[in-house]
Amino acid sequence: MDVEQDIEINIALENAAKAHGIPPLLPLMDLEEKQSISVKELLATDAEKILVVSARYDVASILSAKLVKQRRCWRSEWALHFNNKVERWTNACSDLKTNLDHAMQPLSAPDGLIVSRRRREICQSEVRDSARGRLKFYPE
Repeated sequence: MDVEQDIEINIALENAAKAHGIPPLLPLMDLEEKQSISVKELLATDAEKILVVSARYDVASILSAKLVKQRRCWRSEWALHFNNKVERWTNACSDLKTNLDHAMQPLSAPDGLIVSRRRREICQSEVRDSARGRLKFYPE
């Protein structure tokens, strides 16, 4: 995502994250990042490359997403990299605000816990505990 070109998405993403108590940190997407990782690699099964590229931010969790605008709605695919695990989910077509709100819900469980929708597994998270715990967002 080019933050300057995708202002609507950037604002909606930051608002949804803040509404769920998640302090977002968007990537710089400078030349170094653009040459280091492709959009296709952001949601790849092998998380090694995204972890290497994100190391410069010193974050505990990385959230990557593919947002696709269709005629009157947005659909999305998400991947959360946390504690050597990758959790994936999708959101059906809805308006941008609703789609992003649904995407943030698994990340904002009570007491700073991340809840897996599929396995209902709860992992203690540092996501909301400190600046180091900020999520790194990589929307397409």
